[in-house]
Amino acid sequence: MTARSLARPRRVTIHPLIVRLCHWINAAAMIVMILSGWAIHNADPIAPFLFPGRITLGGGLIGGLQWHFAAMWVLFVNGILYLVYGFASGRF
Repeated sequence: MTARSLARPRRVTIHPLIVRLCHWINAAAMIVMILSGWAIHNADPIAPFLFPGRITLGGGLIGGLQWHFAAMWVLFVNGILYLVYGFASGRF
């Protein structure tokens, strides 16, 4: 065996850094949307069940809505960035 055959295989990048960053930004924004959505749900007076307050984000209806809409804009801007990159680079 040669030293070259014992060497570690070369890492091949499948997705560029911008695509990976967009993915993780979307993942974080979706977690914020879920947690704030649970706070919005808890504010409904006829909801059949409530989520525990420690797993919600916003502390109530107004705070939940503010977090929810902030995360929505993060998703929107991130999606536009991803589309612009995709078309500009020819990945699509």
